[in-house]
Amino acid sequence: MLKQLLSLALLVSTLSMPLFGQVNPMNASTNTDNKVDLAEAQEEVSEDDYERLLDAYVRVKFREFAYENLALTREEIIAVDPLYMEYMREKNELNDQRSTLMESYREDIKTADDKA
Repeated sequence: MLKQLLSLALLVSTLSMPLFGQVNPMNASTNTDNKVDLAEAQEEVSEDDYERLLDAYVRVKFREFAYENLALTREEIIAVDPLYMEYMREKNELNDQRSTLMESYREDIKTADDKA
C-alpha cells in the first residue's frame, strides 16, 4: 500500500513538474525587469498535460476522501486498496467502451439523417 501511494505521489509530482518548471531564459521573452513573460510560460503547458494532471489530482483526492469516510485502519486500507484499484480500472474500461459505443451511435444517427 505504502509503495503504491509513493508511486502515485511520484506520478502526480512528475506530471506537475511542467507547471512549476523554470523557463529557459535563452528562449523566454522578458520585460524590462527581466521577468519571464507569464503568458509565454503558460503556453508551454499543453491542455493535455493540464488535463492529465487534473485527472490524477481528482483520482487521488477521491481515493483519499473515500478512505477517510470509511474510517479504515492502515491495515484495512492495505487490504482494500488492490480491490479498489481493480474496481476503478474496470470502471474506466467500461466508461471507455460506453463512450466508444455512444460515439459510434452518434455517427450512425448522423449518417442516417444525412441520407434522409
